[in-house]
Parts: sequence; C-alpha cells; structure tokens
Amino acid sequence: MRTVTVGLAGAFLVLAVGGTTVGQDAKQLDAKLLVGKWTPDDDAKRDKMIIEFTKDGKLAIAINFNGKELKLDCTYKLDGDKLAIKMAFMGEEKSEVMTVNTLNAKTLVTTDEKGKKDTLLRVAAKSEKKD
Repeated sequence: MRTVTVGLAGAFLVLAVGGTTVGQDAKQLDAKLLVGKWTPDDDAKRDKMIIEFTKDGKLAIAINFNGKELKLDCTYKLDGDKLAIKMAFMGEEKSEVMTVNTLNAKTLVTTDEKGKKDTLLRVAAKSEKKD
C-alpha cells in the first residue's frame, strides 16, 4: 500500500507541474507570478487538485482522491525557466525539475522530462470570481 501511495503522490506531482524542453534558451521569469493557487486545465482534474506556491518557496498540493483529501508539502525554486520541486512523502524524497514554457497572471505551462506538457490555471480569489 505504501508503494502505491508514494507512486500515486509522485504521479500527481508530475501531473501537477510538468520538465525540460530541448533547444529552448533559458529565460528569466517573474517568480512573483508563480505565487498563488493553481488547478489543472483538464476538466477531469480541475476540482480534484489545488497547487499553491507561496512566496517563501513552499508548495502545497491538495488532492481529492476517492473522497479523501491528500495533502503534500513540498518546496520549490524557480531558476530562470527551470522549476525544481522537492517533496518528502512517507519517508521518501522525490525531486523533479521542469521547464516553464509560459507563466503569466492566468496560466502556467510546464514540460516534463518526457516532453509532456501540463497546463495549470490560476484559481481566482473569491473576490475576483464572477457569478
């Protein structure tokens, strides 16, 4: 069960924030734009996962899985267009380095080491939501 849980957590980490793009020059990104809550662009995952980057380099991932909430506390560092994430879960440490392709006020697009792109959308603050 522990292996399944660790594997699941690692898989969600990769799905949450995707790796490296070959041939792309490193670019400087505004790290302040990363701070806040994000959710996957995929409709099937949107209500099941919230990813929150804080200004002090912490990352919290909340996953609703089969009616239960799993919370992962991680750290992150943005260096140029490289987003490095470290996570400790059930005594095991996982690391991932992703390339940020797009980072703006509404969208975060990353590419993982296998070339898979993931898109996250910023979660609007309650006062910003339109009815």
